[in-house]
Amino acid sequence: MNTLVIVRGLPGAGKTTFAHALNVQKYGGKALVVAADDFMVNDEGEYDYDRERLSHVHSRCQIAAGEALAERRDVIVHNTFTRPSEFNPYLKMVKPTQKVLIFDLFDAGLTDEQLTARNVHDVPLASVTKMRARYSPPPQPQIPVHVEGDYAYWQFPEADWLILKE
Repeated sequence: MNTLVIVRGLPGAGKTTFAHALNVQKYGGKALVVAADDFMVNDEGEYDYDRERLSHVHSRCQIAAGEALAERRDVIVHNTFTRPSEFNPYLKMVKPTQKVLIFDLFDAGLTDEQLTARNVHDVPLASVTKMRARYSPPPQPQIPVHVEGDYAYWQFPEADWLILKE
């Protein structure tokens, strides 16, 4: 049974690091690891944020994930997903024979200033603060929660996150 893994969190929380580590540790490096940021590159292959292209890059990310799921591959999607409605298109791709896991890193126990300093795409402090304000929290309690069927929802407290980073 293949799996769709959603990794959500604020910029700088460690989504990319977590997604790639999970791929190696759980899926032997064979899962598709994809984010909208992967498609936000210029002709030279450098990251180039363009707000006008947000819808397009998210569509490309969804298409890549959908194609891999259709091929019965494991898929790890790591985006901010500040609201559940932002990852719902991915959930709609999942067949009854496939599994979904959602890892919510939120802020990894960091302040907005720390997240701003850590994020690799130079997301400004004001944007990180706005994202935090609109971030829909996971259901309570936060560690680990079985939501329904094969759907699982996780929130990592700072102590666990520090262990995962090593």
